[in-house]
Amino acid sequence: MRSQRATDTIPPQSLDGWGLPDCQASAILTATVLTVSVRATRLDQIPPEEVICRIRQRKRAGHAMTVRALRGDDLVNLARFHFGGWYEAVAAAGLEPEGSPSRNKQPSRGRRHLRTLTEALLRGPLSSSEIERMTGVRANTIRHRRRRRGIVRDERRKKDRSWSSAVRKLLGRMPDTEIAKRAGVSATTVAKTRQELGIPAFVPDDRPPEGNSEPLDRTPPAEVLRRIRARARSGQSMRAHDVKSLRLSGLADFHFGGWYEAVEAAGLAPEGTSRPQGKVQRPKRLRKLTPALLEYSRPSRVLERLTGVPRAAVRALRAEMAIQRDETPEKDYAWVMEALPLFGKVPDAEIARRVGVSKQDLGRVRAEFGIKPCPRRSLARSDVLRDRLEQYEPKEIETALKKVGRRAAAVLRRRVLSSEPETLDRVGARFGITKQSVLWHELRGVVHLLAELERGREARDSRGPGAP
Repeated sequence: MRSQRATDTIPPQSLDGWGLPDCQASAILTATVLTVSVRATRLDQIPPEEVICRIRQRKRAGHAMTVRALRGDDLVNLARFHFGGWYEAVAAAGLEPEGSPSRNKQPSRGRRHLRTLTEALLRGPLSSSEIERMTGVRANTIRHRRRRRGIVRDERRKKDRSWSSAVRKLLGRMPDTEIAKRAGVSATTVAKTRQELGIPAFVPDDRPPEGNSEPLDRTPPAEVLRRIRARARSGQSMRAHDVKSLRLSGLADFHFGGWYEAVEAAGLAPEGTSRPQGKVQRPKRLRKLTPALLEYSRPSRVLERLTGVPRAAVRALRAEMAIQRDETPEKDYAWVMEALPLFGKVPDAEIARRVGVSKQDLGRVRAEFGIKPCPRRSLARSDVLRDRLEQYEPKEIETALKKVGRRAAAVLRRRVLSSEPETLDRVGARFGITKQSVLWHELRGVVHLLAELERGREARDSRGPGAP
């Protein structure tokens, strides 16, 4: 039985007493129609003409016309059932779709001969959306019936990888964005597929194709320094991340061991700091790039230092020979022996500053050794606070403690004013609170205590030197 229309149950005259403008009343009626009129057990009970009417009403009401804005609305199911998708239904209504349809859309099935929803279909391998197209029963109803019967089905849509066969030869030889335009998919999808196949990304070069494979040792170091000084005079950034010329950065790495080392050799101040990575010693006599070296497990950067052949040419030769190598730069862990005695005794930030690495890398290595970080020094045990409190008499401190709160004063007596301060665990066990609560009461008590001491000192000075 077809569901009753909302316009029959809520006449427009019922909103006259609300004092709303005509536009707001129309919007309320339209929203009510959209949510009430589509509640039907079977989607074929509502004709496609009514679906188009509801879509046009939603457009006139000023609502968003994207699938995300209609999440959970049965109008999307009706559009998918009658027209194959929401954007196709919007186009059938003579409107301009907002957004783009999904590329992984399943093939639509005909509606001429709807099947009956049987137990075999519920227990079959088809998804709820496919059964919806075959029977006209809503997908939510199908999922609910399957849950009641204990039937578990993977409702995720299968990705369409048919496009990859047409552009497989272009992966790694062209930018992902250009391949995505040709295949009709997103650049992210192309990048994920390329990474799954183990194909490195396309690396452009700023020189003509015939100069890409020119050995780096043919360019003298003086020419490299001249190019770096010319770059600085032109006002360009001198950070390694901003150097888009792979040829220039490769020459700096080949002759001087890195970009920042080449900038210092040119007599300029580097912008930024170099990342610590394994230093590759260039031999006195360059080796010849042989197939055995290409099959070597080291990355192309190492082969560039050994042979003088640019790393882009090495990667291209490896791609032709179907050789896959991890091009992630190896990290230099020589600093670990220097930092190991300081783990757990000095804060990570201070150790990272001393050895010249990032705090994240240092914390990860410390965790691998199973050493806990250095505990944060408590404000209560700092010498600065104790020197500050020595300026006041015990009577002044006792008077101020009465104004900071009972719990905070009790924590300060055991953590600050005691000759043998107690630990956080012991204080927390004494009062039945956590260590974080002890730290909070401690910090709050110290701030209020110092404020009360200063306030009492100012009041005493204002009364005069002889006042009690």
